[in-house]
Amino acid sequence: MRKKVLFISGSIGLGHVGRDLEIAREIRARRPDTDIIWLADEPARSVLKAAGEVVAPESANVSYGTDKVEKGSRDLRANMTMIGVDMMQDAAANAAACRDVVKREEADLVVGDETFDLLEAIQRDRSILKKARLVLITDFLGFEPMSENPLERTYARYANSVWYRAMKDRDMVAKCLFIGVPEDVSMNGWSAGTPSFEGLEVDHIGYILPFRPGDLRDRAKVRESLGYGAEPLIVCTAGGTSVGRPLLELCIQAYPLVRERLPQARMVVVSGPRIEPSELDASEGVMVKGYVPELYRHLAACDIAVTTAGATTSLELIALDRPFIYFPVEAHFEQSVHVSSSNLRRGAVLRMTYSQTNPRTLADAIVENIGRKVAYPPLPLDGARKAAEHIIGVLDRP
Repeated sequence: MRKKVLFISGSIGLGHVGRDLEIAREIRARRPDTDIIWLADEPARSVLKAAGEVVAPESANVSYGTDKVEKGSRDLRANMTMIGVDMMQDAAANAAACRDVVKREEADLVVGDETFDLLEAIQRDRSILKKARLVLITDFLGFEPMSENPLERTYARYANSVWYRAMKDRDMVAKCLFIGVPEDVSMNGWSAGTPSFEGLEVDHIGYILPFRPGDLRDRAKVRESLGYGAEPLIVCTAGGTSVGRPLLELCIQAYPLVRERLPQARMVVVSGPRIEPSELDASEGVMVKGYVPELYRHLAACDIAVTTAGATTSLELIALDRPFIYFPVEAHFEQSVHVSSSNLRRGAVLRMTYSQTNPRTLADAIVENIGRKVAYPPLPLDGARKAAEHIIGVLDRP
């Protein structure tokens, strides 16, 4: 029997749309009689359209936080808990878009990648999903307060409690899929600001990447295919939003200092989909690229990368066994707590703090660690297959 899935790629930036596409491909490979339609905000929406996916017109009415985090950030600092308060202003419009697509398409299942705002809406109105079941995907569990601000701590407690109740209610959330391993979750529960959540059923499915690391082990071949030579290569990237602009500017400022000690070094700065390359004042010898599909190939080719502590980029660099310096966005609980802890656990120790770094200290760190030999532990990378199997299991329930 043919089934229809509404897939909501509800994350900020680009980190999740790649894994969502991989899951969709695995669903189709295992259950070809499945139609998938998407709801997504920019920049993920453009990626989906470029991949030939069917994007619901209601996507023009949704906002999953990219604009708000960009407006709420400064000097590589973004308090995601407080920005989350602002993001909830869009919850009603997002829920209305979901309701309209489910009704028009007669969807059998909704898959939501970090659609936490939808959980709150459904608790108030169960009819949003009509008869469709919901599968939730996430790579973190709960907001972490990053200050003593009472409003921040109150909102974190409130939001986590709402989400916990929804995720524990199997009439509301049929399955919760965690992208990662149990060690990625704090032993103290979701958050220091909330009680320990015992009894929550979460399926840890491992990680999802759009490539097989073994296919990129021949670095000389990869470099040649991208037009790079044998010179030391530094790749700087800051994710799918404009939040990382200050870091890219710092990298550009550090480059002349790097060349004082490594005259042949080459730097490639990837501005991503939300920063125009012309907006960056690149010094001589720095190549600035905009959005780069298959950025992981450039990461595979590099001798060192400089990046924010984005979960997807961190995983790609670890899977590729490349040294990298990472700057968690300050006050951003996912990057400062969750991702950084996972990186350190795997031996990715080159963590730096933007507010404590100048061009000279960054240049020194690049020179001292470029070409560094790393030996990260292997990652379980069959998450897309496992996710598809779980989703199909829910889809085919009577």
